[in-house]
Amino acid sequence: MAHHQGMSLTAICNVLHDYPFQRWFHAKRIVQASELILNEKPLRARPIADVQPRRVQNSERQPAAVTDAVSAG
Repeated sequence: MAHHQGMSLTAICNVLHDYPFQRWFHAKRIVQASELILNEKPLRARPIADVQPRRVQNSERQPAAVTDAVSAG
């Protein structure tokens, strides 16, 4: 419960005093180093290759004589 009260007070302070907590947070070097990653947009393009295997039609399968000869040898 204390966490929620603290976040509410921080939000009110940010609105009334021109966002000092955001400026303080973004002034840290470690945050500045990761801001590009935080603002990165996901790709909207589809993947180049379809990841699902292609189904083989019955007409594309080998005839029974060929498969019998292969399995016998």
